[in-house]
Amino acid sequence: MSPMTPNDQPDLLTEAQAAEYLSITPRTIRLWRNRRSLPFIKITNKCIRFRRRDIEAWLERSRTVIT
Repeated sequence: MSPMTPNDQPDLLTEAQAAEYLSITPRTIRLWRNRRSLPFIKITNKCIRFRRRDIEAWLERSRTVIT
């Protein structure tokens, strides 16, 4: 069982959960993971997880401000 964040959401997300969280397709998650642009945790060769706080930090670093 994954640790839970204060709002009862899992901290460790599956590929499908990460895709839903970002409102993108699992295919895009795989592409970003393979390019090493999105941080992930490799538990085993077939078990990949995405830490919610890592995704949020990645989003903040990737943010573009339009002025």
